Amino acid sequence: MRKMASVVTVDSIESIEGKDKIVYIGFKENGYHVIGDKTFSIGEKIVYFEVDSVLPVKPEFEFLRKRCFNSRVNGFVIKNMKMSNLYSTGLILHFNEVGIKSCKAETDLTEKLGVTKLEDYADASPKQTKNNIFCNFMMKHKSTRWLAKLIWFSFNKNKGKSFPTEYLPKSDETNIQNIKGMFEKWENIPCYISRKFEGQSFSIFMIPNKKTFKTELYARNYGANENQLRWAEKNKIEDKLKLIWKNTNHCFAIQGEFCGPNIQKNIYKFDDYRFFVYTVKDITENKQLGFVALTTFCEKYNFETVKIVCSTRPLNRDFSRDFSSIDELQNYTEHQWFAIKDTKDKVSVWNTYDDRTYKKPELLKKPEFHRWEGIVVRGMNNEFSFKVKSNQYQIDGL
Repeated sequence: MRKMASVVTVDSIESIEGKDKIVYIGFKENGYHVIGDKTFSIGEKIVYFEVDSVLPVKPEFEFLRKRCFNSRVNGFVIKNMKMSNLYSTGLILHFNEVGIKSCKAETDLTEKLGVTKLEDYADASPKQTKNNIFCNFMMKHKSTRWLAKLIWFSFNKNKGKSFPTEYLPKSDETNIQNIKGMFEKWENIPCYISRKFEGQSFSIFMIPNKKTFKTELYARNYGANENQLRWAEKNKIEDKLKLIWKNTNHCFAIQGEFCGPNIQKNIYKFDDYRFFVYTVKDITENKQLGFVALTTFCEKYNFETVKIVCSTRPLNRDFSRDFSSIDELQNYTEHQWFAIKDTKDKVSVWNTYDDRTYKKPELLKKPEFHRWEGIVVRGMNNEFSFKVKSNQYQIDGL
C-alpha cells in the first residue's frame, strides 16, 4: 500500500481572499495543497494524510467525526473539499496532534498511525448479488457487520484466491502529486494519455502450467466476482487465451477496468458489462507490452482498450509540449468531459482543452454530460506511469 500518511515540509503559505483564520498550504515533497489554519509555518515538518485515507477511531481524530466518519469502514475518511474556489486535497496535522515526536521528511506513518486506504467495497469482493442491499445495510451497524461480511464473501466462488502479484502487480497508479519531482525527469519522454474509467479492477491470467497454462480471473484483491466470471464465459475468454497460446506459446496477464450495470453507478450507461484493457504483460518473457504492442495485441485478439486521448494532441509526443507544470496537467484533467449517446459505445469524448478556455459548455449542463474521473499518462514503452484525478469529480461524487 502506498503512503497514506507521511511527513511533509511546509513549502508555501498563501492567504485566502476574504478568510482571516485559514490559509492555503503547499508542500516541498508533493504537489498537493491543503486549506489549514494559521498555526502552520514555512519550513515546519507536519503529518499529511492523502485523500482516501481512512483514519482509525481514536481520540486524536474524533474532531473529524461529524464530517468524515464512515460506518462501513468504521473510520474517518479524508476526502477532497473545495472552499473559496480552492481545492483542499488531504488533511494536515502537527506532530503533537497525532501523538508522535518529530521525524524526518517523507517518513511513512501509515502503519504507525493505523491508517488504511479506502477501497471500493466491490473491488474487495463481489458486489452484484441479491443480498447486496441487505449486506450494505448491515455493514452500517457494528453489531451486524460480521454477519454482512460472512454473507458477502460466501458468494465469492474464488474467495480463497489471493491476487498473484508474482506475475503482475495490482493496479494502483501513483498520483503525479506524490512524485512531483519526477515531472521534469519524464517530461521529454514520448508518452500517451488514456482516460481513467470508473469501475472495478479485473485481471485475466494465463498461469504457466507445465507445457501449457491455466486460466485464472481476479478482481482487485481476490478471485473474480460473479459478474466478471459470467462476462468471461459469455465472451469466450478461454477460447481467446487458447488462441493466444497457439500463436505465441507464451503466457500473458491482461489487466483493465470492468464497467457496467450496478458498478460505480454505471455513469457511462452501458447496457452490458465492458472490459477496458490498460496493461498487458508477457509473463513468459516477464515484459510489459509498450503502447504499440499493447494496442496490436488487443486488436488481434478482440480486447477493448481504455480510451486513448487522441483529440488533444498526436500520440508519441512528450507532454512537455502541452504541459509545462503539474498545475497545467491538473487543470487539463479538470476539464475533460464525456457525453452519453445512444450508440454502441455509449460514451463519446467531449473536451474543452484545445481552446484553452476551460469553460464548461452550455450543453454540459444537461445531465447526460459528465466529467471523466481523470487521466493516466504512460511512457510509450512503460518508462513511467502516473494518474491525475479530477478534484471536482471526487467532490461531486459522480
